[in-house]
Amino acid sequence: MLQGRLDIVRAELERRHEAGDHAAQELLSSLPALLAGDHVATDPARARVSSVTVPAAADELVARIDADLGESTLSGLAERDEDELAELISTLERHEAELSSARRALFDCIDALRDELAARYKDGRANVADLLT
Repeated sequence: MLQGRLDIVRAELERRHEAGDHAAQELLSSLPALLAGDHVATDPARARVSSVTVPAAADELVARIDADLGESTLSGLAERDEDELAELISTLERHEAELSSARRALFDCIDALRDELAARYKDGRANVADLLT
């Protein structure tokens, strides 16, 4: 949700820089590609397979993001000047950095646990047969 909103505001600012002040129809027509991530280059080697579970604190984050950039703000992007759009982008990037930092810490813990489990099975401190009894 955060990345989608950030992409929308960036696209509006980019649209203004590249094409002048055309109708918002261009932005609307590009929304499916924006939200699908078609514009983002991803490195498949860095991709992680993970299941998604919404954490209990997600409602707090959604409320903070909505306070900074809710649906009413998104629908009024065309009326905002470039400085306001830049400030919105900066605010969303701060939220994104905070979320990425928390996610990175979580994956560091997951990686450490996985490495410890692998080491225990490798050196014999753990045994798969013990799980089956």
